[in-house]
Amino acid sequence: MAHSRLGRLRGIAQRVKGRLAGAALPVGDGFGPERDLAFAVLEEEGDSAFQRVGASLVGAWEVGITDLARVLEARLQTAVKSRLTERLSDALVPTQQPLQDAKHTFSTAVKQGTQAGLRTGRLSDATDPAVAVMAGLGGAVATGWGKSTDYLGPLWDALPGDDLQQRYAGLGDRIRSLLDDQADVYAAAMAALPEQTDLETAVRDAMDQWYAKVSVGIEIIVYDGRTIMVDAATLLPLKP
Repeated sequence: MAHSRLGRLRGIAQRVKGRLAGAALPVGDGFGPERDLAFAVLEEEGDSAFQRVGASLVGAWEVGITDLARVLEARLQTAVKSRLTERLSDALVPTQQPLQDAKHTFSTAVKQGTQAGLRTGRLSDATDPAVAVMAGLGGAVATGWGKSTDYLGPLWDALPGDDLQQRYAGLGDRIRSLLDDQADVYAAAMAALPEQTDLETAVRDAMDQWYAKVSVGIEIIVYDGRTIMVDAATLLPLKP
């Protein structure tokens, strides 16, 4: 009887030991050379994410150019239409530039964070520079949107409507809110890294989530800007 009970206890102990051995441990808040690979992945994923967000911005902007050109073609002389649509094409640059700059800044921040983490042995020191890049992005892109809006002055002068420029400029606040909100989400994901069980997967997932939300959000906002312009252009009289 005692032997049977002892056997059952040993069996339970073995099963518990097996489960514990197979359970993944939390990442923890330490940082050492063993984290280099995960942060190389973070740098690579960041580069890809910024490229894809930039592509989403350009794609949405080009839809606006195409749609506006189609409406203006039936209403303005070709030379005038071409000047206005070219103006819209060039107006992308101030909005696009902060994202292009951030792509390089993020890569540098990951490298700097890695070195800081190796010096201090703390994971938070390794992630702080990348988090800071995300935190500053909303204001930079919103400022760029304001410059794009101002550059479109000839277009606002040509289209009917007294508040077009103000409405278009107001979309910059939505861009700021989008990027600020996602920066907060990203910061929370980085703060939660010590609780995760796979550092490489966790940093990849955080970057993917940032890209997915920002990409879709920018496409929607830019399309709303396209609609402001196109709706106004349809009010112009048709060419005889």
